[in-house]
Amino acid sequence: MMNKSYTSNHAGRWLGQFGHKMNVFVATLAMVLFLGSQDGWAQGRTVTGRVTDATSSGLPGVSVQVKGTQRGTNTDSDGKYSLSNVGDNATLVLSFIGYTSQEIVVGNRSSIDVKLADDTKALEEVVVVGYGTAKKKDLTGSVTQVSTKDFENSVKGCQTMLSS
Repeated sequence: MMNKSYTSNHAGRWLGQFGHKMNVFVATLAMVLFLGSQDGWAQGRTVTGRVTDATSSGLPGVSVQVKGTQRGTNTDSDGKYSLSNVGDNATLVLSFIGYTSQEIVVGNRSSIDVKLADDTKALEEVVVVGYGTAKKKDLTGSVTQVSTKDFENSVKGCQTMLSS
């Protein structure tokens, strides 16, 4: 026969240890979820806006990113964007190929419209060559234009040579 005090004492110790481990686990899990979440620390607002060019046309596909983070979005077909949970001290970085990038401090604003300026340095003339591209100034050798008449004459000349 088992000693009743031994059995209840042993079970009590086991339950006590299990309860303590469970409390530690729950506390750790809660802390990880809280600290791992950006919502845990940052109190922010939803920032919306529209990105346009010099003619006030909406620019689709502009990258709108919170500086120093991986959080961001792209503008829709009308140039509109929306970012949630943006802090007051956040800076938005807006960039698009062919336009000068801009950095905008959010402050207490929830609507920020931006007009991007053309980046004339990025719009250098590009010439298509064979299987790639090159800047016109980097090309060496001669360049010529060929019209359809030149092709027609070449074809006629080839046909004459082949029939002889």
